[in-house]
Amino acid sequence: MITILSAKLPEQCTDCHTTTYPPQGFCRACLSESVAAVEVPFTARVMASSQLHYSLDEAFQVSLPLTLVSLEVSQGVVVFALTKEDVKAGDTMSVQPQNHVFGNLLTAVKDM
Repeated sequence: MITILSAKLPEQCTDCHTTTYPPQGFCRACLSESVAAVEVPFTARVMASSQLHYSLDEAFQVSLPLTLVSLEVSQGVVVFALTKEDVKAGDTMSVQPQNHVFGNLLTAVKDM
């Protein structure tokens, strides 16, 4: 399972249709303020990964090693995540919002 540190939905500009994540309240392409949250099928492709063996944060130390993954979701938006799964560039994952003790998070599961 991959945890991404924000479960906010992407925004899409109603003027130029650019999708932005994380949401900013305006379009990064045309600067319009006409944006709305959109439900997207969060299918993600792993772009790159790097294994972490050390952390200053005690909460992460018990989980090491972790893999930092950059994911491109189906709308072209890139997010970063941590996982214990064995992933490599090109793998696909399904990403879904989830309530967690740390707040709202997105989780991703490797597609088989």
